[in-house]
Amino acid sequence: MSRTSFGVWENIFLPTVTDGTNSQPFSVPTGAKSVTFIVPALIGAASTLLIEVQSPPVTNTETAVWSPLGLFDTTDGTREALDAIPEEVATVFPASVLGSGVLRFVASVAQTGAVDAFSIKAIWAFDK
Repeated sequence: MSRTSFGVWENIFLPTVTDGTNSQPFSVPTGAKSVTFIVPALIGAASTLLIEVQSPPVTNTETAVWSPLGLFDTTDGTREALDAIPEEVATVFPASVLGSGVLRFVASVAQTGAVDAFSIKAIWAFDK
């Protein structure tokens, strides 16, 4: 039997300096089994976040492209978007749902009214 540790915390700041709706990028740590995202109250009419994944540029003249992250549902052959993560609650995901690569949160409404950026807490769980 393995034990799971919940001691690895990360702060993901939203908004970034350059964009009022996007968080700073983050990645799933190697070996993570699950993550709990704790989302604070959002500003204005925003009440949910979505997760996007970065498609890296192939050459140094291309810009990175961000696309909404989704999960393929093998039971009915549809794509389930990760686009309604609610504010003021903790939401748990298996790390496999997030895949790999560079990710970010996007607020449904710009968070530029915040005096300071706030942080979304990520608690990564690992097997010991």
